Amino acid sequence: MVDEGIANLDLQTLQVIKKSMDKELIFIVENDRNTADILFNHNQLDNEFSLGIFPDSEAMLEQLHFNPCIIFLSYELKDLKQQETLDKIHAYKADLPIVFLSSSKNYPEAIKLAYSYAFDVIVKDQNLKYNFDKVIFNWRRFARLRDENSDFRERSLEAYKIKKCFPGVSQENIIVNRLIKKASTNLSPLLLSSEMGFDLPEVARYIHYNSPHSDLPIDCIDLRRLTAAQARTAILRFGRSDFELPKDVGTMNTYANTGTLVIQHFELMETSMQQRFYENFSSTKSKQSAKDTLPNARFILTTEEELEKWAERGKIHLELLTLLSRTHIHIPALSERPEDISELAQSIMTQLNSENPGKEKELSTAAMNKLSDYPFPLNITELKNVIRQGYQQSDLLIDSVNIQFSEGPPLPENFTWETSLDEYFRFFAKVYLKRYRDDVVLTAKKLKIGKSTLYRKLEQWMIRTKS
Repeated sequence: MVDEGIANLDLQTLQVIKKSMDKELIFIVENDRNTADILFNHNQLDNEFSLGIFPDSEAMLEQLHFNPCIIFLSYELKDLKQQETLDKIHAYKADLPIVFLSSSKNYPEAIKLAYSYAFDVIVKDQNLKYNFDKVIFNWRRFARLRDENSDFRERSLEAYKIKKCFPGVSQENIIVNRLIKKASTNLSPLLLSSEMGFDLPEVARYIHYNSPHSDLPIDCIDLRRLTAAQARTAILRFGRSDFELPKDVGTMNTYANTGTLVIQHFELMETSMQQRFYENFSSTKSKQSAKDTLPNARFILTTEEELEKWAERGKIHLELLTLLSRTHIHIPALSERPEDISELAQSIMTQLNSENPGKEKELSTAAMNKLSDYPFPLNITELKNVIRQGYQQSDLLIDSVNIQFSEGPPLPENFTWETSLDEYFRFFAKVYLKRYRDDVVLTAKKLKIGKSTLYRKLEQWMIRTKS
């Protein structure tokens, strides 16, 4: 314990901790006197934190038992054995945030190491005080969200640990649930496919929360919503310790690099990216690649397209598709297994009743029969919407009169003002084909276009029909 003149002491004697019971403790490891003085005097303005300032990493490690909330670690320390120091900090407390203090010259090296070990990197320049406050703000926000999400994670683990991902009695449903359960036991890259109307990220969450790394984060990226640079960064750095952040992307803390990364609309991935993706996960990857691959990192890819058609056009890397076919799970359309509608409907009702305690309702036999006779072109999404609407319009019993099907298909939530006319046309063509059992002539008539035009567009979109 020392007085307020700590910053005026000789740097070699700064192996002390200024600890207060009502303040958060920050460790600063810095042998540059000017940087140490700047941070100390900046903290004195509102005296918000207790500071422990050290000239080397060894002195700091001896005082870890004081349990700092965050550590600012100079990247330029001559005595710093980086790997050993970082390993000791993580051994003491795995989630203790570390921020590198780096010169402009060493910033590229520091940020590369930070991907695996640090919360962030700030440069020791004229913006040091501003960036120090910004990191503290981001850390507090992260810590608050982490605490708020801890209960959510526990609830998720409990909610997703059920016997079956999809309720149902059909043979197709039994096979799918068996494959999903098997996929939950390993960390191999996985491909999930379905037609429109299935929440594939929800299936991915079920697999994640039943996997060996269910305590790690799960992130989801939609390739339709990201720029090529953003998608490339998120995918390539995930599970890697040797990836350097491109200058045109921005902050480094956008996505986690361990746990599970769900990539929606995998067919839109650049072919060059697919090649690198294949090299990272094929059995022929180099020893260096294997060395730099982080454990407990898994990709789950999702698509609503027939990838074989895309492969024929050269849009999908054929060897990657072959690799993923070994762990490919296709979820059949609801119209192909109508016997599952009853159990799915009851599961949806159970969820709605749990959301509305004291107002429990049930489906009548007539309502259940009406649901079972409908083809549901938008699959489970449409089934949920129909039941939810009937739930809101009924009293204690949901009868057949409360089950109303839309005269036209609802637009997907991801359609915006940026959605092209061709995407709208493609969406309606797929829905109408589903509604009219792949009858291209009838679909063209309903859409009021020529059948040759529809055939040409289906070929362009690589949509296969049974007729």
